[in-house]
Amino acid sequence: MMGSKQVWERAPLKIAIFFIAAWSIQSSTVMSMIVSLSLEELLATSNLVAIVQVVDKIRLKNNSTKNLLYVKEIIKGTWDSEKLLPVETDRPRFEDTPKFGKICSKALIFLQKDTTGHFRINNFLQGIMPIDDKGNLYGFGLGHNIEEIKDLVKNSFHTRNGKRKHGFKR
Repeated sequence: MMGSKQVWERAPLKIAIFFIAAWSIQSSTVMSMIVSLSLEELLATSNLVAIVQVVDKIRLKNNSTKNLLYVKEIIKGTWDSEKLLPVETDRPRFEDTPKFGKICSKALIFLQKDTTGHFRINNFLQGIMPIDDKGNLYGFGLGHNIEEIKDLVKNSFHTRNGKRKHGFKR
């Protein structure tokens, strides 16, 4: 049987183990958070920025969804406006999995081309900013407006020696 002196001698070790375990849990939680980009960084890392309307959603065999989008206006990049823009989203596994709203809903989207040449949502949820009936952005777009984003794109290109040069900071 341990005396009270021996119990108190082991107390600092137990406290240290508790704090190390708590720090480990807290550290792994922080590391799984989405890193939010500034609007400038989001624009700089996007190949296509556009206002779109959801036309159709097709469930694929791998449980992802192929979203067919009508491009209403291109803010940055190029796309054939006569074609629907296909953007695949993964099946929702986590609360921060990006997904489009219902058919006919509008959104401002920020897309990157992947290695296969297909467009993917840039920076998870931050790459889809839903637009309400009044034209206001919400989600990660809350506090911004479409004209502000258009101005950022317009003012980000500088001309040097007659050549257009991208002016976004990375």
